[in-house]
Amino acid sequence: MKLHTVAIALVLGATALTVRAASVPDLSHAIDPGEWAYTVDPQIQLGDMQMPSKTIQNKKCVTQQELDKNKDWFTHSQQKQCTMESVRHQGHELTFTEKCEMNGNSMTVKGHLTLDSRTSYHLVVETTGTMAGRQLKGHTEVTAHRVGDCGGAKP
Repeated sequence: MKLHTVAIALVLGATALTVRAASVPDLSHAIDPGEWAYTVDPQIQLGDMQMPSKTIQNKKCVTQQELDKNKDWFTHSQQKQCTMESVRHQGHELTFTEKCEMNGNSMTVKGHLTLDSRTSYHLVVETTGTMAGRQLKGHTEVTAHRVGDCGGAKP
C-alpha cells in the first residue's frame, strides 16, 4: 500500500507542473477568481501492477491577486526537479512537455489544458518514466469549475 501512495504522490507531483512564467503565456485573466472545485482522477501503472484508482476532490479559493502573482495559476505546487521542454498556447488550449528527476526517478510529463470557459477547465496529463526501477505509466485527468465567490457565496 505504501508503494501505491508513493506512486500517486509522484504522479500528482509531476502533474502539478513547474511552468515558469517566462515559458508560458500570461493566463492570469483567463479564469475568474473565486471558489474553485476540482477533481483529480489518476490512473497509474507501475511495472505490471495497475494501482487502484483514487479520485481526489477538493476546493480552493483563488483570488485575483493570486492569479496576477502566479501567472501559471493551474499549478498546485512548484516542483523544482522539473524542467519545461516545450509549451504551446493556441486559443483556449495549452500543451506542454516537461522532464522531471525526483529522488532517482525520471519522468516525462505531457499535458493538455483546455480552458472551457472563464469558469471551467480540463487538464489531461500523460506521465511515463521509471520509479524504484520499474516502468511507470500514468494518465491523470483534472476537471475544475468555479462554484462561487470565496467564503461560500454564490455568484
